[in-house]
Amino acid sequence: MTTAVDITKFCIAEGLGDLRDYLRRPMQFGDQVLASDGRILVCIPGHSGHEEAPWGVRNFTRRIEQIIKEAPLTWTPAAAIELPPPEPCALCDGSGVMYRVDCHECDGEGESVHGTHTYCCMECDGEGSVVTRHPSHGARAQPCDICEGSGASIQPVTVGEVRVQRRYLAAIAELPGAQVAPSHEGHLVFVFDGGGWGALAPLAMR
Repeated sequence: MTTAVDITKFCIAEGLGDLRDYLRRPMQFGDQVLASDGRILVCIPGHSGHEEAPWGVRNFTRRIEQIIKEAPLTWTPAAAIELPPPEPCALCDGSGVMYRVDCHECDGEGESVHGTHTYCCMECDGEGSVVTRHPSHGARAQPCDICEGSGASIQPVTVGEVRVQRRYLAAIAELPGAQVAPSHEGHLVFVFDGGGWGALAPLAMR
């Protein structure tokens, strides 16, 4: 049975500077379709015609699937976990969007010339552009680097002994019939209706 869940929302948002292009769209692994942004992995049964998942993703997927099938786990309905009220990202004010504009110090060149010497622009670190939260003429919209376009701040929530980001747990709770369980490897694994399953990486201590 195949679930109608759209897992593309678990991929890396377009416009972020992450170099792992394979995480920008769902991947195929055997008879499963996978989506991941590097922190969460979501799998559903089916064939999508997408590119084959790379070796590292396949290896991790096998390990998580084995944990779910074989390890003793204590499952809790995801919707039953009390979450704190969401807090907006402080950098983008919760919009999830930032704007890239030409650096005013170097006029977008990335360098400055003084006499016979050329220096890397200190304002933009040689990039020729800077990021701001305010739109202006010629500004190019992009997802916020801090919240990755979600608009949400990094809020820790503890499930068992696993500490995870609130926004990911809220997204898991929206999956049909989702249940979560802390694993012995430190991930929060989950299953949901239609044969779907996945894992969420723990939030690093700050």
